[in-house]
Amino acid sequence: MFALGAKGLAAMRRVWPVPASPAGDRGELERAFTARARWAIGGMGALAGLAVAAMALLLPPPGAPAPLTATVAQATQPAAPACTAWPQFRGPGGNGVTAAANLPMTFDAATGRNIRWRTPVPLEGKNSPVVWGKRVFCTGATPTRREVYCFDADDGRLLWRRDVPGPASAAKVDDFTGWAPSTAATDGAHVAAIFPTMDLACFDVEGKGLWSINLGEADDQFGHASSLMIAEGKVIVQFDQNQEKNPASVSKVLAYDAATGGEAWQTARPTKAAWSSPILADVPGGAQLIVIGNPWAIAYRPGNGQELWRAEVLDGDGAPSPVYAGGLVLAGNVGSGLAGIRPDGRGDVTRTHVAWTIKKALEKDALGEVCSPLGDGRRVYMMKPDGEFNCFAVDGARPSLAWTQQFDLPFSASPTLAGRNVYLLAEKGTLIVCQAGGAYKELARSELGEDCHATPAFVDGRIYIRAAKNLYCIESAGP
Repeated sequence: MFALGAKGLAAMRRVWPVPASPAGDRGELERAFTARARWAIGGMGALAGLAVAAMALLLPPPGAPAPLTATVAQATQPAAPACTAWPQFRGPGGNGVTAAANLPMTFDAATGRNIRWRTPVPLEGKNSPVVWGKRVFCTGATPTRREVYCFDADDGRLLWRRDVPGPASAAKVDDFTGWAPSTAATDGAHVAAIFPTMDLACFDVEGKGLWSINLGEADDQFGHASSLMIAEGKVIVQFDQNQEKNPASVSKVLAYDAATGGEAWQTARPTKAAWSSPILADVPGGAQLIVIGNPWAIAYRPGNGQELWRAEVLDGDGAPSPVYAGGLVLAGNVGSGLAGIRPDGRGDVTRTHVAWTIKKALEKDALGEVCSPLGDGRRVYMMKPDGEFNCFAVDGARPSLAWTQQFDLPFSASPTLAGRNVYLLAEKGTLIVCQAGGAYKELARSELGEDCHATPAFVDGRIYIRAAKNLYCIESAGP
């Protein structure tokens, strides 16, 4: 601005050819041009002063820190991540921990308070709902029929139902698990489902059938009940069998391309029949696929099925799934208690990487036959079918029993951690919310009025519950 002002002044001082006025007063015209020049310089100076003053107001005083811009503030204090997906049994990673916000703590089935919708599910099933965006998926079956369902997440409308091909099966199925015990899996593009008949099928989210195969008869005493996972574009199947009864059968974990159904890899496992489900542990050095079955907890590379490590920590039937919490893989069942395993080893790590164990002899059968454990990094929560809820402090070298709460209710669903709250769903449809911590404190209790065996799904603001006959969406109505 100073340079422009100087240039203007120089231009004003030039002697311009001025035509003579009728009066011939050349001096008067020169005085007028000079006055205009002064006004021009003064105006430019005023503008420069205003600019300097504005900069002085915007800049911090000497020694003061510069204010954070909106972009920097968001980078240093990220907002809570949006949680609109619950893609498999027990949610992202399979750990039973949710980042969902604004979750309802109570509802009233009689008045409809906080119940956004309720929709009948055509066929029975004890599998959990899975959610991706505006779609909720689950399955149902009978001895002669297998189906996959897609519901609208906002209003509960049944968007589509699809048959899974395959003849009626003579598969052995226990009444407790039923004909549709395995939870489906989705990655937002595909939906995969499996049944005790070992019919495995995959659809796109619009309901178009992509592929289906039969894996052969499952040799176990209760019927296949392991849930699926989709990882790195592959449908992961835990297929553990009773090798002692039928030496020809081989336990294995398999991976199929979600888009085509082509086998990506399979890895044999030295394990007996199990009803647990695989998880994906986000450990330093890369994700690990954790699959447990008597007597081993084994980690694989999800991309190619290569075994990374194994720990012999299990004994007896295995239905509880592992979890990854506090830097440890937690694996156990009713016959063996629970073990915390460091996941950075290679080969057989039984003697080197088992950080601690909660044995049966330590605190009786702290982990039941069905419900999976829950970890928050400092404590492990374990629910037994008879309603005994145990909390162990595991932030030291040796676990210690922090507290036990006995409910007069049976449980099949696994506990879920949401922030500082733990959600427990009993078989009679009672939803209990308690505080996570070193002492038991109940925060809320609600009655659904319908039997529930499946673990709920949690997304921002909503809880989806699969009951005996209906699928529910629980959402706070607000003040």
